[in-house]
Amino acid sequence: MVEKKTQTLGFKLSVVILNFLLLVLCSCGVLTYFNQMNSYRQQCETNLRDAGEYLELLISQDGEDFARYQAYFLNHYTEVNIPVDAKEYVSYRKDYERLFHTTYP
Repeated sequence: MVEKKTQTLGFKLSVVILNFLLLVLCSCGVLTYFNQMNSYRQQCETNLRDAGEYLELLISQDGEDFARYQAYFLNHYTEVNIPVDAKEYVSYRKDYERLFHTTYP
Protein backbone atom coordinates (compact mmCIF):
# COMPACT_ATOMS: atom_id res chain seq x y z
CA MET A 1 0.00 0.00 0.00
CA VAL A 2 0.99 3.54 -0.64
CA GLU A 3 1.34 5.71 2.44
CA LYS A 4 -0.27 9.11 2.35
CA LYS A 5 1.89 12.09 3.28
CA THR A 6 -0.38 12.84 6.22
CA GLN A 7 0.34 9.44 7.75
CA THR A 8 4.13 9.79 7.85
CA LEU A 9 6.04 10.41 11.06
CA GLY A 10 7.75 13.50 9.61
CA PHE A 11 4.42 15.16 8.81
CA LYS A 12 2.99 14.42 12.26
CA LEU A 13 6.14 15.75 13.92
CA SER A 14 6.03 18.94 11.85
CA VAL A 15 2.37 19.50 12.82
CA VAL A 16 3.25 19.11 16.51
CA ILE A 17 6.20 21.52 16.15
CA LEU A 18 4.06 24.09 14.31
CA ASN A 19 1.35 23.87 16.96
CA PHE A 20 3.96 24.32 19.69
CA LEU A 21 5.46 27.35 17.90
CA LEU A 22 2.02 28.88 17.45
CA LEU A 23 1.27 28.40 21.15
CA VAL A 24 4.61 29.96 22.17
CA LEU A 25 4.13 32.94 19.83
CA CYS A 26 0.61 33.61 21.11
CA SER A 27 1.78 33.31 24.73
CA CYS A 28 4.67 35.72 24.10
CA GLY A 29 2.30 38.17 22.44
CA VAL A 30 -0.14 38.14 25.34
CA LEU A 31 2.63 38.47 27.93
CA THR A 32 4.21 41.35 25.99
CA TYR A 33 0.85 43.13 25.79
CA PHE A 34 0.26 42.91 29.54
CA ASN A 35 3.84 43.96 30.29
CA GLN A 36 3.56 47.02 28.04
CA MET A 37 0.18 47.99 29.52
CA ASN A 38 1.69 47.80 33.00
CA SER A 39 4.58 50.03 31.93
CA TYR A 40 2.15 52.47 30.30
CA ARG A 41 0.04 52.71 33.46
CA GLN A 42 3.13 53.31 35.59
CA GLN A 43 4.29 56.08 33.24
CA CYS A 44 0.84 57.71 33.35
CA GLU A 45 0.82 57.62 37.15
CA THR A 46 4.33 59.10 37.25
CA ASN A 47 3.40 61.88 34.84
CA LEU A 48 0.25 62.66 36.82
CA ARG A 49 2.18 62.69 40.08
CA ASP A 50 4.80 65.02 38.57
CA ALA A 51 2.10 67.37 37.27
CA GLY A 52 0.45 67.43 40.69
CA GLU A 53 3.73 68.18 42.43
CA TYR A 54 4.44 70.97 39.95
CA LEU A 55 1.02 72.53 40.50
CA GLU A 56 1.48 72.22 44.25
CA LEU A 57 4.82 74.00 43.94
CA LEU A 58 3.28 76.81 41.89
CA ILE A 59 0.42 77.25 44.35
CA SER A 60 2.75 77.30 47.33
CA GLN A 61 5.02 79.85 45.64
CA ASP A 62 2.09 82.14 44.82
CA GLY A 63 0.95 82.10 48.42
CA GLU A 64 -1.85 84.57 49.09
CA ASP A 65 -2.27 85.50 45.42
CA PHE A 66 -3.67 82.07 44.62
CA ALA A 67 -6.06 82.17 47.58
CA ARG A 68 -7.35 85.60 46.51
CA TYR A 69 -7.73 84.49 42.91
CA GLN A 70 -9.59 81.34 43.94
CA ALA A 71 -11.95 83.30 46.21
CA TYR A 72 -12.61 85.82 43.43
CA PHE A 73 -13.23 83.07 40.89
CA LEU A 74 -15.63 81.21 43.19
CA ASN A 75 -17.63 84.40 43.71
CA HIS A 76 -17.62 85.50 40.04
CA TYR A 77 -17.44 82.28 38.01
CA THR A 78 -20.69 83.08 36.19
CA GLU A 79 -19.21 86.29 34.81
CA VAL A 80 -16.24 84.55 33.25
CA ASN A 81 -16.75 84.22 29.51
CA ILE A 82 -13.80 82.93 27.58
CA PRO A 83 -14.75 82.61 23.93
CA VAL A 84 -12.70 79.91 22.29
CA ASP A 85 -13.38 79.06 18.69
CA ALA A 86 -12.52 75.47 17.83
CA LYS A 87 -11.09 76.61 14.49
CA GLU A 88 -8.68 78.94 16.26
CA TYR A 89 -7.42 76.36 18.74
CA VAL A 90 -4.03 76.05 17.05
CA SER A 91 -3.25 79.77 17.33
CA TYR A 92 -4.40 79.83 20.96
CA ARG A 93 -2.20 76.84 21.68
CA LYS A 94 0.82 78.52 20.04
CA ASP A 95 0.23 81.70 22.05
CA TYR A 96 -0.06 79.68 25.24
CA GLU A 97 3.15 77.78 24.55
CA ARG A 98 5.01 81.00 23.67
CA LEU A 99 3.85 82.69 26.89
CA PHE A 100 4.58 79.59 28.94
CA HIS A 101 8.12 79.32 27.58
CA THR A 102 8.82 83.00 28.22
CA THR A 103 7.45 82.78 31.78
CA TYR A 104 9.07 79.43 32.63
CA PRO A 105 12.19 79.04 30.43
